[in-house]
Amino acid sequence: TNANGYTTFYDPTVASGGAGSADDYRYNVFGATFPFPFSIGITGGNEDLKSETADTFTAGVVFQSPFEHPALQNATLSVDWYRIEITDAIGTPNGASIYQQCVDANFNSLIGDAPGSHTGAELAANNPFCALIHREYVGGTALTPGNYGAPRKYDALYINQGGINTEGFDVQLDWGFDFADMGIEAIPGSFNVNVQATYLRLYEVSPFPGGEFTDYTGTDFMNSYFDYRTFTTFNYINGPWSVGLRWQHLPSVDAIPGAAAGVQGADSHNQVDLFGRWSYNDTFTFRAGIDNLLDAQPEVVGASPTDANLGTTDVNYDQIGRRFFFGVTATF
Repeated sequence: TNANGYTTFYDPTVASGGAGSADDYRYNVFGATFPFPFSIGITGGNEDLKSETADTFTAGVVFQSPFEHPALQNATLSVDWYRIEITDAIGTPNGASIYQQCVDANFNSLIGDAPGSHTGAELAANNPFCALIHREYVGGTALTPGNYGAPRKYDALYINQGGINTEGFDVQLDWGFDFADMGIEAIPGSFNVNVQATYLRLYEVSPFPGGEFTDYTGTDFMNSYFDYRTFTTFNYINGPWSVGLRWQHLPSVDAIPGAAAGVQGADSHNQVDLFGRWSYNDTFTFRAGIDNLLDAQPEVVGASPTDANLGTTDVNYDQIGRRFFFGVTATF
């Protein structure tokens, strides 16, 4: 680290032998002879990998309605609690997480000290993720970063993380009734509701053995660990045909711990699907529906006051939009 606050880690064993050297970062794996500004993950096995171990605790109860009224007698509620503690969890860190662990003061305590107070070797030794980064020093100064500790590659091997702890509840409610039993003769058929909900009380990760646990509950870490989520299905059934509505709700999430100042998480999200079925005698069954009925757009992830980050989302949100389907099943 120099007086201007620039920090670089480099491995002298891969230092360039000159402009024509294969080690020169400008001569990348694609054979190009221009600067290549991206780090490449080197994947592979790890002979030092140990088996992960887990302690799993679960408990659950089921409540059935004690009431005899037609509107309440067909109700069932189940509640399941779980806690999972994984030691030496196996994972493959991506480039962003490796660099964040190494150079973010939230994870590498020495980074936050005054510039020049530590050597590059001391900074690198303070977090084991720094050892996964391979930089190349080919001369120059801190003011010419194109050839000053250029990031060429990083090790994307399977590693043993320190651990993963998670705890939460799964809840399911089933309820239904026949309209005739309710004294509503004008409406034939029956109606039922299924509600599934999960509440995540804790999801924390220790990135390496001996490392502190970071709580990612309610953040967009690894495609989001929502505080809770619900999935509700309404069904109306009348003899050979039925129609239903599904509603999925996802709450808002925060940016991951250590994200740059001003980076946002994602807004809450709702998606509704419509579907139906009709059986014609014992031979044909027709089904049709509309997925994403209201054409809900995927939520933007990682926006900031200076970057709307439009087009950046994750797999929890439908990225296709409203669509229709039709199918038929024939039995002979």
